[in-house]
Amino acid sequence: MDLSRLAALATGAVLTLGLPLGYAPAASAEADTKIVFSDFDKNVNGGEPIRGVDISSVIALEKSGVTYKDENGNEQDIFKTLSEHGVNYIRVRVWNDPYDSNGNGYGGGNSDVYTAGLIGKRASEYGMKLLVDIHYSDFWADPAKQTRPKYWQQHNNTQLAEEIYKWTSWVLKSVSEAGGDIGMVQVGNETECFFCGEKDMYEICKLFASGNKAVRDFDKNILIAHHFANPSKGHYDWYAKIMAECKLDYDVFATSYYPYWHGSLDNMTKVMKDIGDKYNKYVMVAEVAYPYTNEDGDFFGNSVTSSSSGCEFAYDISVEGQAKCLADTFRGIANTGKHGIGVFYWEPAWIGVSGSSYDKNKSLWEKYGSGCTSSYASEYDKEIKSAGGSSFDNQALFDFSGKPLDSLDVFLNVYPQAEKQTATTVTTTVPVTTTTTASQSDKTCKIMAIGDSITDGYGVGGSYRKFLYHELTEQGLKVDMVGSKGDGSGTKYTDPATGRSFDYDDGNTGYSGYAIQEYSSRSGILETLKSTGCLAENPDIVLLQIGTNDIIDNHELDTAGDRLKGLISYILDNIPDTSALFVTTIPDVDPNRKEVYDWFGNYRHSADWQTQYDDTTAERNIHSAVEKYNSDIQKIAADMAKTDSRVHFADVNSAVTSVKTQLGDGVHPNEDGYKAMGGYWADVISGYLSGKPDVTVTTQKKDVILGDMNGDETVDVYDLISLRKAVLKKAYSMSGDFNGDNELGVADLVALQNFLLGRHLK
Repeated sequence: MDLSRLAALATGAVLTLGLPLGYAPAASAEADTKIVFSDFDKNVNGGEPIRGVDISSVIALEKSGVTYKDENGNEQDIFKTLSEHGVNYIRVRVWNDPYDSNGNGYGGGNSDVYTAGLIGKRASEYGMKLLVDIHYSDFWADPAKQTRPKYWQQHNNTQLAEEIYKWTSWVLKSVSEAGGDIGMVQVGNETECFFCGEKDMYEICKLFASGNKAVRDFDKNILIAHHFANPSKGHYDWYAKIMAECKLDYDVFATSYYPYWHGSLDNMTKVMKDIGDKYNKYVMVAEVAYPYTNEDGDFFGNSVTSSSSGCEFAYDISVEGQAKCLADTFRGIANTGKHGIGVFYWEPAWIGVSGSSYDKNKSLWEKYGSGCTSSYASEYDKEIKSAGGSSFDNQALFDFSGKPLDSLDVFLNVYPQAEKQTATTVTTTVPVTTTTTASQSDKTCKIMAIGDSITDGYGVGGSYRKFLYHELTEQGLKVDMVGSKGDGSGTKYTDPATGRSFDYDDGNTGYSGYAIQEYSSRSGILETLKSTGCLAENPDIVLLQIGTNDIIDNHELDTAGDRLKGLISYILDNIPDTSALFVTTIPDVDPNRKEVYDWFGNYRHSADWQTQYDDTTAERNIHSAVEKYNSDIQKIAADMAKTDSRVHFADVNSAVTSVKTQLGDGVHPNEDGYKAMGGYWADVISGYLSGKPDVTVTTQKKDVILGDMNGDETVDVYDLISLRKAVLKKAYSMSGDFNGDNELGVADLVALQNFLLGRHLK
């Protein structure tokens, strides 16, 4: 999509909202007709045509307060709604570093790798594959602009090709590890003989080849697409010819097709069919959209209305016209024959906050990057003067209130379709995944969570256990949470952010303030297990997280591992031979909090800490104690697993990524922290029950390399991205602390940025 068309209508004027909220006229009979890809290649997408949407802005939109609904007007996860309406593929754009030197996002969804991973994970949870659209730019790449990323500006083409390979590999690794199911990668976006600043098609092919090789090396089953902007210009055969001359290894020749700009449907079909037949490539539409109203929903203005100049409208501007346009686009690709594989609708959910105002929306575009630009992007693109919203909200497949239009049903009418897997009916917005087997669903799995206040739920009732229970039951598992506490009956949880509710089983063996084993000032979990006899409930899975209070008290930490071994041995002696015991790390702590400073008295090195809550030496000693204990846990679990296969190691500490934002008081997780822990445990248990290998991590300590945020022993732009995320999350890492002030901030970002740009530190 061309940024100039997105931003051209930026205005401070308050615009009138047109369609009533909830408006959804019936689709035409023609839009309801089946669209059949009669010669579809069964090797692609499980034998189904790609019924795709690009919702790259959705995370920023949700942060801004945009909500989406089901057909009845009830708030619902948009990924669930899309899946229910037949969407099977999500396209997500990726920019290298869409932030200014102070960490402010450029807008357009702030579409970095991390955001792509979030979208990919949510798509995967509903069985939707991912097309990763890598722009190789820090902001919008389109026919008019293909600006190199900031840190590639000075590279020659040889260096640029090397960076493209590394970047592509890193993007795929990051998005896959986040949970995305990548089915296709787009190397470049709307590259009309223009890519990464290069305008020689032969040189472009060399750069393309580097990205393509990275995809093949990562996973040879992932399709590689190259994307061009306008089939009506007559250049497509030349592009394909040069790529063939260069022996470029790719699979899909993709086009944008906005019918009001890009000519007739018949021409698009002919051009794409000719490419597919002549060069033996799959063909698809990577972007299409059409307006359903002339009205504006976010006070920014629309790129396309019935009065727009230079546009030819083959359909009515209505929901019926939009549905017919989308259906015809699918038919056009189906009519290319055996090479046609599908269509993606561009940004069907890019709407504004319902009932807002221009000033309110503008502040959201700036803060969350939910509009097409923020003012901060001017540092990278001098033509950008101010923040802008969505000039495509009148082309969305959701009305201005977030309710799906009837045109979204077109995806349900595209065939062939694979048989749907039977899934448990749900009434909440938590995703249904596909890891559950019939044998798992038939048996009730008894889970016992053992631990201290983090298991009990200090400050947050139900701790991680409620989220764990909910995710597992949504997968179709029958779960019984057992323990010495909780009666097992349904306990209701209401999410304070969304107001959504679900019931959970509150059974557990979590005791606030307890240590591994009893000592003078603490009760012990070992003694409690003995006195309550709760292990007689014969749990199938035991989750053991204990030791935080031992750390807080600095209690004989050199023998903490021995005490933990004794506890583990007792549990193994009293659970069935078929059970599993997961021994996990503990979350790190943030002792410099007013709420908890007196808990760490055994670590204090200065009286100042009592008033300033800032004792650097004490803090480092505490972090070191946690790190050593967690390392001991992994070693103990590995050693005991050699003689008892019931023992498994887990690393829940990896789920709590920020002690600043995910711990409520510096020790105990808040809602976000517990959600992350619950999701982690659900993945571990699902993997265990489906026969997947254990989740493990390496915790061997390495020498710190200043600037090496990702631990690959190289300082490069990937570390800058990691450092920026750490700064935004208020996390800490010694490798990013350039000025040695024991926190990560803008000064550290500037120092690393200067280093990467060649202005080395003196």
